[in-house]
Parts: sequence; C-alpha cells; structure tokens
Amino acid sequence: MRWLLGVVGVVLLGVLVDVLLPKGQMSKYVKGIFAVLLLFVIVAPVVSFFRHKLTIDDLINFDAGSYQTDNAYIDLIETERKRQALQTVRERYAAVYDLYVDEEGKVRVYVAGVAPDGLGEYVCIVLSVEPEEVIIYESG
Repeated sequence: MRWLLGVVGVVLLGVLVDVLLPKGQMSKYVKGIFAVLLLFVIVAPVVSFFRHKLTIDDLINFDAGSYQTDNAYIDLIETERKRQALQTVRERYAAVYDLYVDEEGKVRVYVAGVAPDGLGEYVCIVLSVEPEEVIIYESG
C-alpha cells in the first residue's frame, strides 16, 4: 500500500511541477528527472525483494487459512431458519395454534383439539430435530 501511495505521489508531484513550470528547455529536463524518480519508486520493492534472504515461509503465508467464527451471525441465521420452519408447520396444520422451541431445545406444539396424523414427524423433518425433542399438547 505504501508503495502504491509513493508511485501516486511522485506522479502527482510531476504533474504539478509540469503545470507550474514554463514551457522550454528546462521543462524537458524536469520531466526527465521525474521519469527517473518514478522508475526508482516503481523498482525499489523489487530490488529489496532480491536483497532479502528468502525462505519458504516468506513465499507462503501459512496463516492465510485461519478464520474466526461469527457466532452472532450464526445465531441470527439459525433463529430465522427456525422461524420460517415454524411458520411452515403452522400453514400446513391449521390446528396448530402455537409452536416454539424452548431453552432446552424441546419443540412444544400446541394443537386445538386432537393432533393430526403425521404432525410430529413433519415437525421433526422441518426443524431437523429428533422425535423425543417434540412435545405435542392437545386441547379439549
């Protein structure tokens, strides 16, 4: 990044000097000096690269594969996935009037009347839970 800023700085300074200097013989010499200076700025990193004793660790960044997990984002996605899954269950089974996942991970399904056939299995599929984690409450 510093190298790029150096190149841009030399180019801008050369343009500024070219605009401010009067046209004539001296202008050609100043442009030549800035061209040589720009060449040095561009080539400097290459020269320092070859002066340095290289090792395999310099060429390959072994830490490039490290990462950090964003647990807040994962929790947000998981919450949204469960909300959509619960909405899907409610749309398919009209008798379901409440359905939520408690702190223990148990899925509590509240049904008006008798639970329809296949409700428990459908909840397991949609929410990706085991059958023992689904509790169905029937009213009346």
